[in-house]
Amino acid sequence: MNKFLNNVKELSPEAAKLIFFGTKLAFGVLLIGFLAYKYNQRFVGDYTFRMNCLELVRAGVSLLVQFIMGGLILDCVIRKK
Repeated sequence: MNKFLNNVKELSPEAAKLIFFGTKLAFGVLLIGFLAYKYNQRFVGDYTFRMNCLELVRAGVSLLVQFIMGGLILDCVIRKK
């Protein structure tokens, strides 16, 4: 665990910002999809709307992974220079 924390402390500032703000955006999309799904489940009950909400949740998870991986790749590129 200490090795992981030391590696996280060594991230470049640009990569850390990309990961931080990207994960905030991804969690926002994830939260919107989840809340819309719960609203649909409680009040509307439409199948296509529910599937669209699940796609929003899926997009949020995908964005989360992409921003974390993008930040790590950016850190590698910055360190190589």
